[in-house]
Amino acid sequence: MDGWRLDVADELPDDFIAGIRRTLDRYPDKVLIGEVWEDASHKLAYGMRRHYLEGGGLQAVMNYPLRRLIIHVLNGTLTPAEWWRELMTLKENYPATTFRFNFNNIGSHDTPRILTMLAEDRQRLRLAVQLLLTLPGVPCLYYGDEALMMGGKDPDNRAFYPWQDADQAQVQFVADWANWRQRHPWLNTAHFVPFYLADYGIGYLYWQADQTVMVIVNVTTEPRTMTSHDLKLSGVPIKLAQAIQRCLVTQTLGGEQLRLIENFT
Repeated sequence: MDGWRLDVADELPDDFIAGIRRTLDRYPDKVLIGEVWEDASHKLAYGMRRHYLEGGGLQAVMNYPLRRLIIHVLNGTLTPAEWWRELMTLKENYPATTFRFNFNNIGSHDTPRILTMLAEDRQRLRLAVQLLLTLPGVPCLYYGDEALMMGGKDPDNRAFYPWQDADQAQVQFVADWANWRQRHPWLNTAHFVPFYLADYGIGYLYWQADQTVMVIVNVTTEPRTMTSHDLKLSGVPIKLAQAIQRCLVTQTLGGEQLRLIENFT
């Protein structure tokens, strides 16, 4: 057993959660994760301020706020600037270890299927999977999302796995990106900062020692040729910002396309 996930952590008093944490801390490499739907750094539940992440409590939470950001930016109901601001807020609000090791998801038994949430758009689903598997945190995929399953709220999201009809190209696509993440364990402790591209793109950067990874996504359907003015790199160290400019300016990013660039400095 690697640890515990506490269902509906809001129903448990802080001192009860602290007792579980003290017990787990007697064993090496055990983690305590809580189901919290909102930003857990300042959660109010039953009229009380919760202290999940202030030490001695939860070590990570289910990252439903990140799921919301992914869905809304891909559906066009959140601008790239808003996406950047909200992701930066999560990064600043959470302890670094929590932000790096949150239980990331784009769907669960408590939510409608991700393909349904993305209006059955398969390209957006691919982008959602790529974001899940490249953003900070521990990516967790709900069964069947890799097989193009659809469905609304419970129980519509709990259908049998389509063993005979699973889309094998999509299954392989997910496997390829999961393998990429597993081959890059250094991302778990790397520096991370998000940025955005005018009104059409989002991006983020990892760096550690001489290793870098940059991800950029055109969330619109139209191809865009990137300019220096488009790149909103607040928070990116100057030398890395200059390297990003050299790498991207004058390049064209296709509509609904994600590009991952390694070691570009």
